[in-house]
Amino acid sequence: MRVQLLMNKVAQSISDRGVMSTVALAVGHMLSKPKPDAFDAKRGTDTGEIISLWKLKIDSPRASDGIHYQTSPAEAITDALCCVGGDTSRVTFVDLGCGKGRPMIIASELGFRRVIGVEFAPELVAIANRNFQCLGLSAIAYCGDAAEFKFPEEPMVVFLFHPFGPDVLAKVIDNLRGHAVRVVYMNPKYADVIDRADFLAPIDTRQLGLKMWKSVDEQPKRKT
Repeated sequence: MRVQLLMNKVAQSISDRGVMSTVALAVGHMLSKPKPDAFDAKRGTDTGEIISLWKLKIDSPRASDGIHYQTSPAEAITDALCCVGGDTSRVTFVDLGCGKGRPMIIASELGFRRVIGVEFAPELVAIANRNFQCLGLSAIAYCGDAAEFKFPEEPMVVFLFHPFGPDVLAKVIDNLRGHAVRVVYMNPKYADVIDRADFLAPIDTRQLGLKMWKSVDEQPKRKT
């Protein structure tokens, strides 16, 4: 699986960037060293570093749809979540492709009622849950496929930091139909997939360099 995933990623990179740029990128990754991270230094956590998926043990038929692990700056995550609005103590935060859990830590600090993450790389799930334990947080990351995740029937913020390709994203959005939800999408490469959802309306967040939507009917669905 790892060799096949690496070959797929190399082929995609060559297609997108060309051979020379792909070689330069690979050399840069090999020579680079993780930079000190103020967020982790302050909390004693491990949420930094860029990790290619082929280095991880991923048992999923959708592994090739995933994107390498890379967290975003804490300030950008905080600004994005503060734009959601409303009383966070009544809202559940769900991070799809949660990696090591930095957005989940920030969501916990901002007072969300429940904080849940989904990640298909077990090594990253283990690191995320160690981070939460270290901080005494009730947040929890689950190892699983985002496309198969059963969303809770309660008001939610669903957070995405470009975690996977358009096919998985389309399945995720379809699974959100009928839920009271706000979707926060950082580095929104496939935003057009969400724009096509007739039950989600865009929220103007252009100044933040991200995209956000809210459900047209913000009342959670009820069991029948």
